[in-house]
Amino acid sequence: MLIEQFFDAGLGHASYLVADPDEGVAFLVDPDRHLGPYLDAASRLGVLITHSFETHVHNDYVSGSPALAQIRPISVVTGAGAEVGYPHIGLGDGETIVVGALRVRAVATPGHTPEHVAFLVADLARAEDPQFLFSGGALLVGHIARVDLLGPELEERLAKDAYDTLRDRVLSLADYIAVFPTHGGGSACTSSSAPRQWTKGPRPKPANSCGSCAGWPNESGQ
Repeated sequence: MLIEQFFDAGLGHASYLVADPDEGVAFLVDPDRHLGPYLDAASRLGVLITHSFETHVHNDYVSGSPALAQIRPISVVTGAGAEVGYPHIGLGDGETIVVGALRVRAVATPGHTPEHVAFLVADLARAEDPQFLFSGGALLVGHIARVDLLGPELEERLAKDAYDTLRDRVLSLADYIAVFPTHGGGSACTSSSAPRQWTKGPRPKPANSCGSCAGWPNESGQ
């Protein structure tokens, strides 16, 4: 399994290509509308993008999933509650999709937005238990994404949802899980910045540089 991170510093937006080179397939997580880098990376790795996963409806950038679906035969996957105007598969909490030897499980994580989901990924060639969390805005590096962007009428409810999500769905995960958020420093969806774009484990801890040994990006996002 290989993970390639794409970080737009101007938008504070991180997206991902997650590949199973042995099976020749890959999926995207929260891609933006500039499709060239993803297609170039897939070509370089010799994999075919078959799915694109969206953690939530985005307010700070234009999603590239529907545009990619117009030019390639991919499946766009969202949470079951996402109200989007393009063809997609809506995954309920706990439902899974398998891409090659990678099993992707949706985890309902409301808070940043009502329909928000995170995606737990297990590389089945390594273990049945998940090893990676693509957390969207449910967990960033050292904090969570804002809950006030959809207006004051939803802010209190989303704040409570975010607290429950963090306590019950995120911090309960194993410490060995690598966390890859969608928002970073510079994003309108975060109130602070962090020195890196991913972290090891859902609880704050000192930087760990061993991720590159497993094909993960290093802590500068490269």
